[in-house]
Amino acid sequence: DVYKRQGNKQNKQKTAPEKKDVVLIFNKIPENWKLNFEGRYVSHGKYEVSYTKSGFNNYFWLPDNKHNIDTLVIKDVMGSIELIHKYRGLDKFNYLFNAGDTIAFTYDGLLPIAEVINRKTKKYDGNYEVLKRKQITNNDFPAFIKCHSMRNFFVVGKDRYIFDKKLDSIFKKEQKAKAKKELQQEHNLLDSLFTNKLISKSNYDFYTNRIYYHTKVLNADKNISNVVKQKNDTMLKYSFYRAYLNFIVKNTFEKNVKMLQSSNGSSPDYRIVFDSISNSSLFGAHEKKYLLFTYMENIINTFPNSDINKYFALYKKEKDSLRINYLAKTYNLTGSISNEIQLLDKAKHKIALKDILHKNKGKVIYIDFWASWCAPCRATMSASKKLKSFYKNKDVVFVYLALNDRFNAWQEAAKKEGLENFKNNYFIANSKSSKLIEDLEINAIPRYLLYNKKGELVHKNAPRPNSKELKKILNKYLLKKN
Repeated sequence: DVYKRQGNKQNKQKTAPEKKDVVLIFNKIPENWKLNFEGRYVSHGKYEVSYTKSGFNNYFWLPDNKHNIDTLVIKDVMGSIELIHKYRGLDKFNYLFNAGDTIAFTYDGLLPIAEVINRKTKKYDGNYEVLKRKQITNNDFPAFIKCHSMRNFFVVGKDRYIFDKKLDSIFKKEQKAKAKKELQQEHNLLDSLFTNKLISKSNYDFYTNRIYYHTKVLNADKNISNVVKQKNDTMLKYSFYRAYLNFIVKNTFEKNVKMLQSSNGSSPDYRIVFDSISNSSLFGAHEKKYLLFTYMENIINTFPNSDINKYFALYKKEKDSLRINYLAKTYNLTGSISNEIQLLDKAKHKIALKDILHKNKGKVIYIDFWASWCAPCRATMSASKKLKSFYKNKDVVFVYLALNDRFNAWQEAAKKEGLENFKNNYFIANSKSSKLIEDLEINAIPRYLLYNKKGELVHKNAPRPNSKELKKILNKYLLKKN
């Protein structure tokens, strides 16, 4: 087994590494990428950058292509950090940088080229991903991606929106075999680079470990029981290892759990999955803490306050103070109940929903409850923009409220949806402790409320922005006098 020699041995350090910033400089960022899939549909996207700190908190950042240069400073990095640069949507480049590094990104057409400018590096430390796609995948998507996101790719003679179990099975089998071959070729390439001193030991280990866990996923059978138990958080800071753990959970605990239906589709009963992880001996202590955190967050975003309070009390028994404090702060899980909806603007200035209603008395108010993670919510944003334009000089006020979201994720999503500088765009600070949200039965999003000119709630479940019925309703209340 060519992968066994990787292992997961960690060198013990007598002193903790010093915390230093990582600086990313983006030069002449392309406006977007555009892909034409076999002439059938076009996909557009942005050059999003993401990274993880403390092994659980994902940060997303979008370079501004309106300027020649944009800079991101990642504060207080300890040791090394994985950076993920979105390229062609599902295809993402993974980099390993050191604390204190300054990296300049330039673009060859749409292809990101990275260069560490503060220290001498090996030739392919920053651009191994570019070499891999040139030599192994012929600039196509890696087969590992196609295998696990097959609905985004075509099988010959088949429309991507039509489910065909037989054709999908053939496609997946073909891509799985191709992925195994590509991973072996990639390992040979890395061995050659390392032997010829063209890649550093740390980057060699990083990419070969990724091959190792991708191969474990491809070789996984129905009874997965060979999880590598981590005694520390070293591997958890890497996206491929967290993805591997999530794969294990989905294919052991989730697959037999009852699916729950909501307006946003279906999802497993995360409460049962949480209990299964908690009672399992399959994972190491740090792996279990990470997975419980993941499913605690799923519970927060899916279930009512009673379930959230119950499971948060169970989660606190893990004594994982960093993550407990993060959840409590992010979702305002203080235990205190408010009769109001408390809001924050992008500068974190506080305002209550009742104050917005009072300020706009004499106008019709249409409130849109949405979130960065809610695909149906964001799918209506284009129609909402047209609606705002249609009622621009009329007494209709549009208000956007982010429910059960993360502040940073909301800010990035608002930027992408053109809401960043919109006056009435707010983050709900007490999504999980507002009695008013519970009284309004806002259990799923997207959800829309309509208030008349007197500030009275006249439609508890108003039509969506792309509904023809909505204009009739808005016009009706516009014509009514106070």
